[in-house]
Amino acid sequence: MGPFDRGLLAIYSLVASASALIGILVWTGVVAAAPLQMIIFRPEHREVAVAVLGAFFLAGMRLLWVSLRRKKESQAIVDESALGQVRVSLVALENLISKAVGMVPGIRDVRPQVGAENGGLGIRLKVIASPDLNIPELSRQIQQIVQDQIRDVTGLTVNRIKIEVENFAIAKGRVE
Repeated sequence: MGPFDRGLLAIYSLVASASALIGILVWTGVVAAAPLQMIIFRPEHREVAVAVLGAFFLAGMRLLWVSLRRKKESQAIVDESALGQVRVSLVALENLISKAVGMVPGIRDVRPQVGAENGGLGIRLKVIASPDLNIPELSRQIQQIVQDQIRDVTGLTVNRIKIEVENFAIAKGRVE
């Protein structure tokens, strides 16, 4: 559930709770119903009441849909052998890639994204590199390191490795 849905749920819950409290107060006789009816059911308030109730209905349908929708498939890669199944989560693969690429000289930051692709893996790397490096050579080196590391550790096939250099890290001189 994203931030929009959490905010919607909070507002929806507050309005529902306030409505329930008012209903309880009217039902028990603590608050008279006549003044509330005069305010709510005035002809000039009809459009506003319909709009508020319509928005409340739509919010309820949105929250119902979010709660019932099927979650994404388990984000794991499955390797099957005669003894059973092995699952390696995509997060574990991303951490493995971050560690391997982080050891490459000149790479300041790496953010990997891994997904299943045609019986193997599709990998996208966003890197921040030193500006004094040869990017095509660095890219080939990173691709080879990632492919070897994934194959050696997990036995999975890497179909594609896309590298995006997001920025160049510029070292600032020291002030003494």
